[in-house]
Amino acid sequence: MATQHPAPEWLTGVWVRKAIWFGNAEPDDSTRVFYIQTPSLFADIRIPASRSDASNAIGFEDLPDTKLEELLPQEGLAGYVEAEDNIVTWQREIDFQPPTGIPDIGQCTLDKPYMIEKGIHLDYTERWQRIDDGNGQFLAMQIDGDEGGSANQILVVAGDHFLYARGRKKALEPAKSLHHLLQLRGINRERLIRYLDCEFSYGLVRGGRTPWEIYLSTFPFREGERLIAPGEMEVLPDLGVVCQHSRSLGSTAKRKWMISENTLSSSDFINLLSVD
Repeated sequence: MATQHPAPEWLTGVWVRKAIWFGNAEPDDSTRVFYIQTPSLFADIRIPASRSDASNAIGFEDLPDTKLEELLPQEGLAGYVEAEDNIVTWQREIDFQPPTGIPDIGQCTLDKPYMIEKGIHLDYTERWQRIDDGNGQFLAMQIDGDEGGSANQILVVAGDHFLYARGRKKALEPAKSLHHLLQLRGINRERLIRYLDCEFSYGLVRGGRTPWEIYLSTFPFREGERLIAPGEMEVLPDLGVVCQHSRSLGSTAKRKWMISENTLSSSDFINLLSVD
């Protein structure tokens, strides 16, 4: 991941999108959107209200093709920002949708209690509302993917809110959208599931029914589950890493998270990732 400058303080925290306008079209105020910005990394999830319930499924294999296709319009992005005055560029390291080649740049204006974002390269206007400024409590961690097949991963925490992103093992080729890419390549069930295998999950660290409860996810069957299981995370503060033990039964594999941002005390940091 490229070196980046800290995001401006006025941008950090947890935001919900209240509405978006494309050109002169009617506003979309029903899509559920959460955006978490730490000083170093960000993540954003966008789930259409029209997506049907999939709570009875355990995985993609349990969903019929019609329900799988309902997941194609979902959006998620994660990476870092570059800001010059009120012009913000969101550099996407992980993206649920394929790359379009259009830079994600917006002009942001604070109009309390909202932030108004106007597109530079696309004709859109978004109205955001910050629901938590993080109170100076931020954590950002990342795993960089490699040619061996591991995927990029990002975890950001602001206050009690978290957003986790895990990219695909193989990047998608450019296209207007995921649906358009599938039309170009031919829609079949195996390809559909492979293209959907990109997780963005938002939730609360302690404020849910259970620690690290997922509230909204591009994997709808994960909603209500824990992002982090008991004993899964091992904090090694002296090395600046967190080891995550494999969830696979009988496996001793570990993944090492590099800490990009941590404003918590040592005890608060350990308690944050300690799950009973």
